[in-house]
Amino acid sequence: MAERINRFMQRFANWLEQRASLAQPWQCCRFVALDLETTGLQVKQHEVLAVAWVNIQPPIMDYGSAQYHLFNQVLVNHTVVDKTVTAPDNSTAAGQSLANDGQTGLGQSPVIHGLTQADFMQSSDPIQTLRMLSRALNDAILVCHNAQLDWRFLQQLSRRYQVKLKPLAIFDTLNFEARRLRQQQQVLTRDSLTLAACRAHYHLPRYTGHHALTDAIACGELLLAQAYAYSRQQRVSARELLKHAR
Repeated sequence: MAERINRFMQRFANWLEQRASLAQPWQCCRFVALDLETTGLQVKQHEVLAVAWVNIQPPIMDYGSAQYHLFNQVLVNHTVVDKTVTAPDNSTAAGQSLANDGQTGLGQSPVIHGLTQADFMQSSDPIQTLRMLSRALNDAILVCHNAQLDWRFLQQLSRRYQVKLKPLAIFDTLNFEARRLRQQQQVLTRDSLTLAACRAHYHLPRYTGHHALTDAIACGELLLAQAYAYSRQQRVSARELLKHAR
């Protein structure tokens, strides 16, 4: 009984701490922008090839904190052919996901370019990588473009390697932009919510290629653009900002 009470009190204390942190102006919070390279979009069938992240303490993007890690375990069931990761049936990892309304295609291609078998010779240990990520996410808001998909893959890795990942909250740049465009009564097309398209709405530079680290940085820059455009020098709490990314 005493142990159960202690666990309850600890959870309650954590909840109070989270509530206080999210009540602060969003600029007072630390963010971690993250991107994954996967062999496909089905969490139960596909694997994470690479993970990259970068710390953000608004208004500063800490490029020196950027991390990029490749995992070689997936090569047991997936081969790398012609610089494109290919599934066992020789089909590239293609497909599309949907936004919250179930109608708008993301258009973010999961096809992974530029990865060869030589790249995986310097692969990282998944457990050590996840422990690094766990420390980075402690008391930080996780930022992803299509966070629902990335978080499901991260949870799969967390369970597999028994490393807890507990971000303060999760901010989805895709959902934020989708909501903003709907409020403006704009028609959402298949390509209007890609990371590149969302960045273009804020006149951010276009990055070429498809690489987890580049995309993590691009996602972090998009977060800053979205948040500053939304707050417009007014006091906006992290909680309010997060509501618009659901």
